[in-house]
This record gives sequence, C-alpha cells and structure tokens, in this order.
Amino acid sequence: MSKSLIDSAIQKTILGLIIFYGGYQVIKGRMTLGSLSAISIYLSQLSGVQGMFAGFIQQISSGLVSCERLDKILDMRPELIEDAKARKIDFSNGTIEFKGVSFSYNQDKKILDNLNFSIEGGSCIALTGPSGCGKTTIANLILRLYEPSDGGIFIDGIDINNIKSESLYSQIGVVLQEPYLWNDTIENNIGYGREDASFEEIEDSARIACIDVFINSLSERDKTIIGENACKISEGQKQRIAIARAIVKRPKILILDEALSCVDAELEEKIIYNIRGFLSNSTIIIISHRISTIQKADLIYFLSGSDKMKIDSHRELLKRSIQYQNYLAQEK
Repeated sequence: MSKSLIDSAIQKTILGLIIFYGGYQVIKGRMTLGSLSAISIYLSQLSGVQGMFAGFIQQISSGLVSCERLDKILDMRPELIEDAKARKIDFSNGTIEFKGVSFSYNQDKKILDNLNFSIEGGSCIALTGPSGCGKTTIANLILRLYEPSDGGIFIDGIDINNIKSESLYSQIGVVLQEPYLWNDTIENNIGYGREDASFEEIEDSARIACIDVFINSLSERDKTIIGENACKISEGQKQRIAIARAIVKRPKILILDEALSCVDAELEEKIIYNIRGFLSNSTIIIISHRISTIQKADLIYFLSGSDKMKIDSHRELLKRSIQYQNYLAQEK
C-alpha cells in the first residue's frame, strides 16, 4: 500500500473517532448537533488543506529532481561535433556518394558494412529492401544524424563532414512516415519549411502535394488550426501537408521515407509526378516497400545486404535478381 493511501486512511480514522466522540457528547447533552456539524466541516477543510500542502511539497521535490536531470541534459555535448573547417556549400547537382561506409548501432551487428554506391544528381530513385536492412539508416547518415564508423559520404564530391550543418539541412528536405505537425494553422505548418516563404509559394506547395482541394473545402481554409499533432485531420492529409512543407524549401535533395504510405495509389502517382516536375533538377530519394511506389522511380536501389546494393530498373531487377523477386513476392 502506498504512503498516500496510508495517510488518507489514518486521517479518515481520526476524523471518524472525533465524530463518534462528538456524537456521544450530543447524546449526553453536552454539545449541540450544530456545534458537532461545524467541527466536522472545519476538520474536513483542514484535512483538505493539509493534503494540498503535502502534494505541493511532493511536487516541489519532483520538480527539483526533474530540473537537475534537465540541467544535465542541457550540459551534455553533442556526439557529432561540427568540424571547425566546415564551410557553407551550395549544392550544384545533388550527387550523393557512399564510399566504403560502415555503420552499426551496437558492436554486435553491422547495419552497413563497406557499402559503396552513388546516386546521380537530379535523378529520382527508389531505395527499397527488407525491413531492418538499413534504408532509414542511409537517410540518417546523409542527414549526418549519425556518423559512419568507416568510410565517407559525399555530396557533389564534398565530404558532408566539411559542410556546415545549417548549409546541409537548408538544402535537404525530409518527409517521414509519421510527420510531426504543430498545433497551428495549415499555412504556418507548411511555411515552417522556409521562414521567408510567401503565401503564393505556400499555395503552390500545397497544390503540388495535392492537399489544396482539402484546404479549400475548409471554412477557414489555410487558416484552419489542425490541433495537437494534427489530431483534427487524417494520416494521409498529415503526410501531404508534411510533403508541402518539404517542397516549399525547394530542396536540392528530397528524401521521402515511407511518406506516401497513407495515400492511395492514384493520388500517390499524381503527387510523385508533381514533385518530379517541380523539382526537376533535384535528387529525389523515395524509401518505400510499396511496389506501386518504387516502380515510378528511374532506378531501384535494392539493399539486399549490409554490403550489397543492387541498382537497376524495376524490369531489369525482376529479370536478374532472385532476391528482388522473392522480396516483391513477400510484399504483395
């Protein structure tokens, strides 16, 4: 039994004994019923105040512990420290190269092991493979959220460790399967992708992401507040708003990590077509399991092992790779 329950039981027992004794005094004529009622009320109020004060003290103690932990977190240095020689770089083509990249979350198993491949700038590729093979890890490494244990990652021939973080992130757009949206208007959620985005650019991005029809159907249109983590709209609508937020940046590299999983095939095809037309000079990486999605890419990058990346068109991979055939058969 918890301490709070024990304290409550003791208080109720004491109050019961006092009322019992007061009742006896009323029967004997030594106290009026009104006086007993007043005493009972005062004791109940006093007990409530005591409980509130004890709870307040407990909250202060918990708050102090939380503040100490938060202070330790704020004082922690990031694992990835930016190189002092890092500089601002404007991507010209958006070509991505992995050269001998190895990475593991723990020492027991390598997710990537001496992996080599390149993605041509301005192309639209689909990155696919079995669950847990390292597709999202590749995206995280491009974003420099993790650092490879061996090898290097290059954009337009420049090691990403030599690129300032602000410069890197400003030129890469990312949309996740479960995007986080603010408890704010649709306009502000899309405009969050770029601070200086005009209203016309926000509208264009919404149209490309095929969310404009939904927005125009709302009484307050783009001024509609979508609630905490977009609880007032569907998952598919959340994904399309997140896509619009990434597009408004006009990124040189766009990564869609299962970003169309809650959208039907017909709408998905239209969105990808719009993105490819609008970002015709950008590198587009679509991470997906869906056959309908990966078929729309120029090339398929099939990660069949920690060190094996098979690259070819969907049709050619079907002809030449039994692993790819088996993978697609499992995904149907």
